[in-house]
Amino acid sequence: MSVQPSRRAFLSGQRTRVDPWLSFLAKLRARAKGTLTLDPQFFESRAHWVPNTFNDIEVARSLCHQFGVVLCLQGLEGALDPKIPALVVEPGRAWARPIPLDMTQGLWRFDAACSMQVLQAAGVAAAQGAMPNQSLAQWFAQGTHHCIASGGLISLGIDNIEMMFVDGTIEVLGAFGALNSEPLRSIFTQRNIPQLFDVARQSLLLAPMQGDEIANNPSQIWPNDCFRIDALVDHALGEPHLGQFFVGHGGRLGWLVAVTFRSVDQKTLSQKEGVKFNDKTSAHGNFTSLIDADLIAADINDVQQINQSIKNIFDSSRVFLP
Repeated sequence: MSVQPSRRAFLSGQRTRVDPWLSFLAKLRARAKGTLTLDPQFFESRAHWVPNTFNDIEVARSLCHQFGVVLCLQGLEGALDPKIPALVVEPGRAWARPIPLDMTQGLWRFDAACSMQVLQAAGVAAAQGAMPNQSLAQWFAQGTHHCIASGGLISLGIDNIEMMFVDGTIEVLGAFGALNSEPLRSIFTQRNIPQLFDVARQSLLLAPMQGDEIANNPSQIWPNDCFRIDALVDHALGEPHLGQFFVGHGGRLGWLVAVTFRSVDQKTLSQKEGVKFNDKTSAHGNFTSLIDADLIAADINDVQQINQSIKNIFDSSRVFLP
């Protein structure tokens, strides 16, 4: 007569090994609402999650942290390693809303799952030319934002962003200069943002581009796949801006909750303090017209070192994409 595994474990004094992946999925089903499906191709290591509420995303982040599962934004699955367990999460269409805050300044707040079509209808200049069905979260995370010239992220009109970090902290991040700065409210950002500025100060990429030189060389395109530390430099176009820094983060540093945009007068911006934009860098980042612009000379080792240092600051537990 055969002995059942649970009885055999009891008689031998050994505990039956529980598959961590199955435990993760069971706890997610028990603690959060939404729709969970296994990936038909990578069912032993990947699942797709459509949350019902933002709390579901917070639960998913916590469980991913606990079980060593990568939390991946829907649309960025191409960066996943099939051998590493991952949860692909839809950004939250169930509660996504556009909220007008101050129409005199063209100030709108958009949840991360709002489609770019919604932003286009609201008149957000940065959204023009984007794929209408793409989510704001995916658009914000995409790597093509490197095509915007150094110091030119101000043309996107980002007033501030709301970001959830690896420990569950949600922080509002915007201008961070001497003249216009919101205090950092959380222990997480109070500890880590100074380290971020240290990385920027030590980078060779910014050495030839300090201050107004960024604005005076607008055809200089930021290196591909490098975090936007140029947004942390004070220059003629604007002050350091923490929200702009996370543009093009690739799903590697945190989870975008919302973005607030304000109207940007491109003509006024281009004339600010004598700064001249050429056709390659005008207007909210027309990516296809930037491919022939000059790339900033960047050593691949320097880019990798910058990215690794910043990844270690914000996601040392490797909850988000590597």
